Amino acid sequence: YLRAAAEQIKDALDPDAHVLFELGNEVWNAIPPYEAQHHYFRSTLPTPLPDSMRDLDDYAAAQLAYADRVVEAGAIFEDVLGEERVTVVLAQQVGLVYFHDLAAAHLGERASEIEVLAIAPYFGHSSSALLGDAEDTTVLDRLDADLDETIESINASAAAATRHGWPLIAYEGGAHLVPPGGWDATAASRSQLKRI
Repeated sequence: YLRAAAEQIKDALDPDAHVLFELGNEVWNAIPPYEAQHHYFRSTLPTPLPDSMRDLDDYAAAQLAYADRVVEAGAIFEDVLGEERVTVVLAQQVGLVYFHDLAAAHLGERASEIEVLAIAPYFGHSSSALLGDAEDTTVLDRLDADLDETIESINASAAAATRHGWPLIAYEGGAHLVPPGGWDATAASRSQLKRI
């Protein structure tokens, strides 16, 4: 499947275009609607687990299975499209240095086949819970603190990426202000979100 996908991309894509190869979307995310990817990688774990995974919980072991597959799948894309045209991306949660380091240690010499660490530095999660129940200034102060925390997480990921020789990129990110209830949010929280 991956080789066929790479062949199709090769045939359809501008030959001068560079490809950032990321396998999956938020594979680190084990909550709906992303949990299917996480469960898939858990299902690929060998039995018994290799020594490098034996002391890990299922979540961490699945992250290592994902890192293994990124290297394998990236090699397929590089084979079809050419190494100079493909950048192999390991996507992980911003600030989770433990998993950045764990993947690099697990991959060993293969860690050099990862060419970029990609993160999604969103901020505002805890601010969202305040919408509709707090004054605008309180929400904005919390949003400012959320941004500071996200910057700290970016810096932690950047330090880990540097340790492993990986450039750091953001594949998406920004303010994440979602009123409690989402589409069913109260009129007060929707109005406040528009105001601020």
